[in-house]
Amino acid sequence: MCLPRRVLLLSFAVAFGAAPQVASTAQEPPAEEASAPSDGGATVDTHLYALERRLAEVGEPGGAIGALGDDLLVATRWGRLLLAAPDGRVTGLEAGVPMNRLAYQSDPHFSDFRHSQFRVADILLEALAPGRWRLFATHHYFVADAQSATGVDACIRFRLSATTILRTATGYALSGAWRTVFDAQPCLPTAGFERGRQAGGRMAADGAAHLLLVLGDHGMDGRPGRGLRGYGGPAYMASQLPESHFGKLLRVAIDTGEAEVLASGLRVPQGLARDAEGKLWETEHGPQGGDELNLLTAGANYGWPHVTYGVGYGGNLNVGDAAEVGRHVGFAPPAFSWVPSIGVSAIVVNDKAAFPLWRDDLLVASLEGTAGLGHSIYRIRRNGQQVRYVERIPLDAPIRDLAQTSDGRLALLHDDGRIATLRRSDAPCTAGDAAAVHAIHCPAAPHHAGSSSTSGSAANETAGDASTR
Repeated sequence: MCLPRRVLLLSFAVAFGAAPQVASTAQEPPAEEASAPSDGGATVDTHLYALERRLAEVGEPGGAIGALGDDLLVATRWGRLLLAAPDGRVTGLEAGVPMNRLAYQSDPHFSDFRHSQFRVADILLEALAPGRWRLFATHHYFVADAQSATGVDACIRFRLSATTILRTATGYALSGAWRTVFDAQPCLPTAGFERGRQAGGRMAADGAAHLLLVLGDHGMDGRPGRGLRGYGGPAYMASQLPESHFGKLLRVAIDTGEAEVLASGLRVPQGLARDAEGKLWETEHGPQGGDELNLLTAGANYGWPHVTYGVGYGGNLNVGDAAEVGRHVGFAPPAFSWVPSIGVSAIVVNDKAAFPLWRDDLLVASLEGTAGLGHSIYRIRRNGQQVRYVERIPLDAPIRDLAQTSDGRLALLHDDGRIATLRRSDAPCTAGDAAAVHAIHCPAAPHHAGSSSTSGSAANETAGDASTR
């Protein structure tokens, strides 16, 4: 048998440049130094590959990650922008995502907000030319002098912003000011604002002129006290109201910011990705139980908060129609659902030659989860839109976001402030009774009796991959 079928956790040294800073004005807090890399130590069995994991510290949780070729761009929860090179060096850009956070901390209702959820939700990089990308970010923004839906003088926007990033002789730099592309409606009042959670905000490209954006309902699910006017105000079911952008799949024009609602009934979208056939896959938090993998289509209503496979927190059967609790009747159903919840987060479609045996598989990350099911990647093998099986690959920390670099490495942003990269291990395999599929991906593997594979070459990998499907 080929050994080890493991994820090897190998820390690497992190070198730092100048202390990174966000927004060069006093609008944002000063930068914090990232901490030293953490040690690995845990191992996790996988099914088809031996993987090697390398770790680096970014020093701040949350946020999002994207690939700049073989490099990684990280936006931390509160808007710092960092670059992680393949050799582990982490440096900071001079400006970050504009959020007006310092001004918000002075707002008299600051304590009403779930502070950890005032955050950068996603970043998306669009290649414009060699060494030049357009950078999109979705994030909250504090508006200190705008009239909100409740008549107060401050509110929280959920915003899509854009700028340009350039590769220079010494690294990367933002070029030009951030531009507001789109503001979701309505602007959310700070008074009684317990709706920072359930923001969503993932993006996907949709041709040269549009982006797809999925927004969560920010907790405005029609229950008392969860509307725009907070406790004592009328109910507000954002995901089912046509005048609200929240709880929807939107198609946003990059130049004008015009937004078209394509689908509704979403709760907390955590991931968005297209497959090779152009199908749009979304991952979404349910309530307690009922995390979803959805195949999104224009015109569909996915039912939240009327239907869900989950139940209310604490096991209360108080979500949706009491006669249909735990069912998904009358609305577009998910392609797959996890009960108990895994704490589902980001999704990518593996399209890299680095993992040929995972070709076109969906790779879904998870946060905390329940019953010990979080802190993992779930590899989903499907036939078209039908899920064939799900493999859990446990790791050691919540995973906020996923990306794939141009050289095929799978990059993970952990919620404990670390970046991890996964690649196929070069560890030699030992002879044994393994099926041929295990020998195929093992470099320098000795010949197995009855196996037609004697090397780890790309040609043998491709042939073996085809033979196993």
